[in-house]
Amino acid sequence: TVIVPVEEMKETDIALMKHIADITELFLCINLETDIRTLHPYRNVANGVTVMTITPGKQGNKFCAEGLEKVDALRTLGYRGILEVDGSVNETTIGDIVAHDVNRLVVGSALTKAEDPEKVYENLQKNLSKY
Repeated sequence: TVIVPVEEMKETDIALMKHIADITELFLCINLETDIRTLHPYRNVANGVTVMTITPGKQGNKFCAEGLEKVDALRTLGYRGILEVDGSVNETTIGDIVAHDVNRLVVGSALTKAEDPEKVYENLQKNLSKY
């Protein structure tokens, strides 16, 4: 999967993005402060959207529910592609996240910083099975 920050794109990049989408899975990533309308020119290009639920910069940043509002807004506007959430996905936040219409979760520091990553992974799987 190739994930491209939409904030770095220009509409002139559409042809390049179509080419990437032809050869691999293309996702556009959107930050908390970015208006979802920024995705509009690329709506028929990408396979999915990665919605950030942290301020990017380093692993372990604080969860921001505003990202989930973007998920809801995209679905309300009729977006039916794959939506994934990236940022502070862990045993505490997973319930809130999956209550929204997301297809994928990106788990980083919950595993990489865990003393027992296998146990954390098991707990995440258990939490997912509740929903």
